[in-house]
Amino acid sequence: MLPSGLTCLFKQTRRIKIAATYSPVVGKELRFIGTQCMTDGVFHSLTVSTERNTTIERVKLSFTQYSQG
Repeated sequence: MLPSGLTCLFKQTRRIKIAATYSPVVGKELRFIGTQCMTDGVFHSLTVSTERNTTIERVKLSFTQYSQG
């Protein structure tokens, strides 16, 4: 089961993609559609962690882009 923050993020992505104004150009701008291949030296890393205390649960998303060149 996904953390609730990821579930909300995926639902929002789905809502954007089914909107009447969504297009491949918008998808590339929002990086829903990839624009580079793995041979260009750009690599991505997504780290997801959750933290809980007595009253809330927090989801932390960390996105890192590495470039060789």
